[in-house]
Amino acid sequence: MSHIRIAAALAAGVLLPGLAAARPADCLVQIEGRTLVNGTCDFEAEPSGDFTVTLGSRTARVMVDPDGRLGRASYEDSASGEPPGVADVQRDGACWGRPNVIRVCAWAVGARPAAYQSLPAAEGAPTAPAGAPASGAAPVGLRVVSSRAVGPWTLSRLEGAGSWRCEVERHYPDGGTLAFLAGKPSPGNQNIADTGLRFGAAALSGMRGEIRVLPWGSGPEYTQTAIADGNGSATLMDPPNEPGSSDAFANGREFEVSLPGGVRLRYPLNGSSAAWRALAQCAGF
Repeated sequence: MSHIRIAAALAAGVLLPGLAAARPADCLVQIEGRTLVNGTCDFEAEPSGDFTVTLGSRTARVMVDPDGRLGRASYEDSASGEPPGVADVQRDGACWGRPNVIRVCAWAVGARPAAYQSLPAAEGAPTAPAGAPASGAAPVGLRVVSSRAVGPWTLSRLEGAGSWRCEVERHYPDGGTLAFLAGKPSPGNQNIADTGLRFGAAALSGMRGEIRVLPWGSGPEYTQTAIADGNGSATLMDPPNEPGSSDAFANGREFEVSLPGGVRLRYPLNGSSAAWRALAQCAGF
């Protein structure tokens, strides 16, 4: 995604981009009507205008489009076990959002407008980040309740805190990993389950946040956004209520991802049809 510097003439109290060093800010993050961050947080900004707000295990990021008013926002909570989410957003003062989907705001401490003063406290108590779980490890809040081999794949069901997730995962000789997952639907999603792909490789080490990828060896017009966890893996979620990649996974020979810089990752899919059937049964498709 192309970036520009946000103009200096912003409304009073809006934090301006600067060096990418964390500093305190007054932050608000709301996801589908839930308030998940509301108060002092760590704020990091780039000269391009992209910024990140962090409170414990909860992180929201905004990447700015060339027009300076549109962008992409992502949210993840490394302690919840929920898959990360990404949405197109529009700027409104110090806030970036999409109605009923996501809102990310960052003000200088003491500069929050009156309209945002009487909002609900953040749900739960964010925990300090302890590093994202390694690929294949059960995230905090979910535990593996069953696991079995399906050819070269391993099917697992994870449950906890009112949520569930089924996934089939495979480890490759070169150290790469690939998993197809199906989790409890997010609010407002009419699908049976949220689905996505998690892929791991040495080339992903050190990458964190949004990365633009070309999955399945497709053309540039099919570029999608994945969320990298900083520990060598990334998750690519299917958009709610739109055709996804389940058929491609079940019937394909190879999953290929093109990363920024021209790096290509390839994952053989032999046995994926049986793995998909087992996953569908686990998730109740």
